[in-house]
Amino acid sequence: RARAVVATMADRAAALSKDLWAQQNREHRQKLESELGTVGADLRAAEDAFRAFREANHVVDLATQMRSSVEVAAALERTRIDKTLDLRFARAFGDRGAVEVQKGERERAAASSELAALEHGGAAGPLLPLDQLPRLEVEHARLKRSVDELAARHELLALKVSQLVAAEARPGGLAEVIDPPIEPRTPSGPSMGKLLCAGTVAGALLGALLIALFARRREVALDPRIMH
Repeated sequence: RARAVVATMADRAAALSKDLWAQQNREHRQKLESELGTVGADLRAAEDAFRAFREANHVVDLATQMRSSVEVAAALERTRIDKTLDLRFARAFGDRGAVEVQKGERERAAASSELAALEHGGAAGPLLPLDQLPRLEVEHARLKRSVDELAARHELLALKVSQLVAAEARPGGLAEVIDPPIEPRTPSGPSMGKLLCAGTVAGALLGALLIALFARRREVALDPRIMH
């Protein structure tokens, strides 16, 4: 009956220990899952804002588009300067109605018009307006950084949640019985037969010793030479 009571108490204690151990992980997992949902919603909102920014400003590859826009603007400015010099030379050697003068004026006006369109957003194609490049660069970096940070945080939380789910699936931290206790088949304690044998041997040795001492003392008492 005592063994049955102890076994029942051990089972109840093991179940309670398992529940207490898993409760902390379960509460932590639920908290992380709630935070994961919030971060997921923020990440989707940041991605939508980033996509809306790219669509509104026709951004495909900002670094490449900025470099191309600056290069085209530099080429147009160089062309405009060349056409201005050509027009000055034509005016110096001809009247205002000369064909070279009229051609030079139109070419310079065309280059100036394209450059103005590129500077203020009137150019077509993938080129970006020059006066908007600083704002686009700052806004693009801010939105992209927000998306990257939320994505990294979302990935980290998802990893932690998966680890806690795996920890709940196993008896983490519980003492597992490797060799269960067994009831001995032979009575515990010293054997009665062995005790009797040991006592007999010890008694025999003690008796022989006493007899030898008694005989020695008797010889000494009877022999006067030994006494002398």
